[in-house]
Amino acid sequence: MPALPQAFIDTLKGLPGYDEAAFLAVHDSPVRITSVRLQPQKAQDVSALFPQLETQRVPWATGGYYLSTRPSFTFDPQFHAGAYYVQEASSMFLEEALRQTVLSAAPLKALDLCAAPEAKAPCCRPPFPQEPAGLERGHTAEGCIAG
Repeated sequence: MPALPQAFIDTLKGLPGYDEAAFLAVHDSPVRITSVRLQPQKAQDVSALFPQLETQRVPWATGGYYLSTRPSFTFDPQFHAGAYYVQEASSMFLEEALRQTVLSAAPLKALDLCAAPEAKAPCCRPPFPQEPAGLERGHTAEGCIAG
């Protein structure tokens, strides 16, 4: 991986919790972490999807898993069928944030404005007893209206 620009690193100095040595070490590391989120309507068993890999649950995400290696997703029909979504684990933290801050008994209206339809919207499902009213996942003008 190319070196990070010094001007970028300088902007981080002085931020609470910033450890420059640890930050640079992890970005210089050849290790790349791959995580996926299962779509519960289509898949519940990560070991059936990835029998050849070791998996570890992402602690803050229902259906989130780390994979021991990165498979070639483009050759996996389950990927194309929507059984899972390749998603960086930190993006899954929205589920935990919602769980801790939004009352699950209150009605919720949500609008998924993410660039990738279906990427973040599934995180709204586990914390709430039913799918939020008006949860829209389309990327057309008609699909961007919360009801």
